[in-house]
Amino acid sequence: MAKKLAGQAFVVTGTLEGYSRAEA
Repeated sequence: MAKKLAGQAFVVTGTLEGYSRAEA
């Protein structure tokens, strides 16, 4: 379960990073 949660957090972080990079 913790591994799945960590995976989701990584996906969310990657999405936010990509969005910020595209907006810059």
